[in-house]
Amino acid sequence: QGGANMSLRCLVFVSNKPPSDTDIFRWCDNFTERHYNAYRKKRAGVTTAPKPHEPVGFFTIKHAAQMSGSCRLTVPVLCKYITMKLIRADERQQSSFSSFNSNQLHIR
Repeated sequence: QGGANMSLRCLVFVSNKPPSDTDIFRWCDNFTERHYNAYRKKRAGVTTAPKPHEPVGFFTIKHAAQMSGSCRLTVPVLCKYITMKLIRADERQQSSFSSFNSNQLHIR
């Protein structure tokens, strides 16, 4: 696959501090949308805020050249930082991270 046609999966995490170690996200390196939906279903009855290593959103960017995607977070979350874990959706599973300060935005 060429880079322009490669799709990407993205998991979204939230926290009040920047992640100190990206290894906390390693447990979901191979997540697909099906894995994410099963995880959210399992966590559906939990009323506590998600921990920094627990995903709160998932989306797919169909073409890497597009670099545009959106997701609806499953629960309203008050946070200071948003971390996105980008996962290549091909056999060479490579991950990268981006972290953004949400300036105390209420993300819905």
